[in-house]
Amino acid sequence: MSRLVAGAIIALSLSLAQLSGVAAQGVNKRVKLTQATSVFVTQQRKALSIRYEYSFPDRESIHISALGIVPAKGTFAYITEDPELIFSDQSSKTPLATLALKETAAVAAKPPLNRIPNDEEFDPAIRTFRWTSKDSLQQKANAILGMYVSFRPREVGGISQFTT
Repeated sequence: MSRLVAGAIIALSLSLAQLSGVAAQGVNKRVKLTQATSVFVTQQRKALSIRYEYSFPDRESIHISALGIVPAKGTFAYITEDPELIFSDQSSKTPLATLALKETAAVAAKPPLNRIPNDEEFDPAIRTFRWTSKDSLQQKANAILGMYVSFRPREVGGISQFTT
């Protein structure tokens, strides 16, 4: 009986989030948050597992906080501890849109642990490589990693980092 009730609560939460117009959390209609669910990245640190789509048809590429420069239209899903995403002009970094990140569905139980290791836990020899493809690293990582694991993107000193 308790499993059935928990399932009903999750389904109800999802339906309410869909009805309330999740896109309204973005500054404009060019950015839409489709999912934001609480997770733990350590036993004590909460984050959000997010999925969003965006489109800036007047541009070829844009800059998204934590991700870096990406094509002007796309969909991403990953884990973040940031309270918002900022979509900016890739050259001037002038903000084009801001997306506040708030839960879209409440988990009926304690959020799951999606542990993301610290950088020091990886061998320095395999931490960095130069991406030489014309394709977007961010989109390729999203498509491939997103099928198998959760990941957290960060931008440090203009370099995109992905931790799984």
